[in-house]
Formats: sequence, C-alpha cells, structure tokens
Amino acid sequence: LFALNYQGLQGSLLTMINLGFSTAGLFFIAGFLYSRQQTTELSAFGGMAKQVPLLATFFLIIGLASIGLPGTNGFVGEFLILLGAFKAKWWFGAVAVLGVIFGAAYFLWYYERSMFGPLGAAVKGTMSDLQPREKIIAVSLSVMILWIGLYPSPFLRIMNGSIQALVDRVQQETKVSLQDNRTGRGY
Repeated sequence: LFALNYQGLQGSLLTMINLGFSTAGLFFIAGFLYSRQQTTELSAFGGMAKQVPLLATFFLIIGLASIGLPGTNGFVGEFLILLGAFKAKWWFGAVAVLGVIFGAAYFLWYYERSMFGPLGAAVKGTMSDLQPREKIIAVSLSVMILWIGLYPSPFLRIMNGSIQALVDRVQQETKVSLQDNRTGRGY
C-alpha cells in the first residue's frame, strides 16, 4: 500500500477482499472447534484430523489461502503487493517477504499441532465432523477462495478504474509537491 504504485494498490485492495473470506473462514473454524470442545486453546488440541477430516480439510484450504499459497485468493493479492513493494524499493519487498515467511511458518506450525500428532487433552471422546450448515459455510468460502485464486480477472477488472484514478492522483500530487519544493513554495 505504501509503495503507492498500481500493483501495490491493486494487491492491497484485492487482499482486503480476500481477508473477508479467509478471516471469516478462520473465525468459523475456531467457532466450529469451540462448539465441539468448549475451548480455543491450542495446547488442548491435537490429532483431530482423523476424527474430523472435513473440518481439517477446510481448515487447511482456508489457512493456506491466508498464507498466500498459489491457487488460492491470498496468492494473487500477496504477489501483487510484493511486486509493488519491490518495484518501489527493494527493501520494502524484502520486509514484506519476511512477513509472508513468518506468517506461513506460524500457520503451518499451528495446523500441525492442532490437526496431527497425539490427541490433545481437550479432545473429548469422538468429535462430530461438520454439520450440514457448517458444510455450506465452509464450501461457500472455499469456492470463493479457489475462484479468486484461479481466476482473479473479474475481480481485478472491477477495481482497475478506481486504482488507476488513485495512482494518477498520487502522481499528480507528487509532481506538484516536487515543483513546490524546487521553487521554495513548500513547507
């Protein structure tokens, strides 16, 4: 976003849309887990993938979208942001890449601890997998995640005009500011 170039702004706007799906999905997953175990503490979970394979699958899809795996909505936005950041200044891009790496490492660590390994202390008896209402929510979010990830053109096309107008405005204001600084009319 701070690169103030076309790719950075386009990626930022698309990421805001994507976060609506990914964050909503992660909150739904947390709610699904809480409704079954009455806790959201990570140390209480473990080994759930065998008991709730659908929940584990949708958690993985939504989580991978949140870390920007290619083929998911998160990738397109992150790629455009990184492209814009590197285009503005290489160190903007380097810092952004570090953020992506740390975010991916954290999610993968969290997923492994909650879905695999020995059963956690809070995993009471047999857990029920996704109910029909929960399946509808998870499938709907996953469809949007994969649709935007595999075919982002309609979403990018809708925002092109607004982003170009913003970039033009920023460039115009930058030129005026530079001229004012050269002539001494600036601050």
